[in-house]
Amino acid sequence: VVDQFGVDAVLDTGDITDWGSEPENRLITTVGTLDVPYVYIRGNHDSAATARLISEQPNASVLAGDAVTIAGIDIIGIPDPRFTPDKSTGDDDAGDEVLVNSGEALAEVAEALPERPDVALVHDPKQAPPLDGVVPLVLAGHTHEREVAAMDGGSLLMVQGSTGGAGLRGLQGEY
Repeated sequence: VVDQFGVDAVLDTGDITDWGSEPENRLITTVGTLDVPYVYIRGNHDSAATARLISEQPNASVLAGDAVTIAGIDIIGIPDPRFTPDKSTGDDDAGDEVLVNSGEALAEVAEALPERPDVALVHDPKQAPPLDGVVPLVLAGHTHEREVAAMDGGSLLMVQGSTGGAGLRGLQGEY
């Protein structure tokens, strides 16, 4: 995608893996071969090990309730607070409140900065409403369906859908 579209940076809103597993994580080092900055937040399918491996790449920034500036663009981001592939954590049963709370925490980060950030990265669009009116643009993923909507407070929410493959889930199923 970087080469095909000649992008200047990649903003990844998570779910780079299906289960955050070791076989999947072996591919994470390819992020370091990209010749552009890579800004990432962990999705609900990405493990802490996945986020750590990305953070070790020379071109990568992993946001966890903090900010980075890339090419003059101020970006804040927060990971999905859930890790749903591991059913033993109970995260897959967590209600929307944990998502809203993480969005509120990121809004507090934005409001504490000396300059208003340009972009906020969240994984689940349900994290976005507390950022409405705080940042002009919120990028999300999770639903794997592209959607662009103006929120009531004037911020634009863009859910980009999937740009990659199906991951290991592509191997599941009868066929």
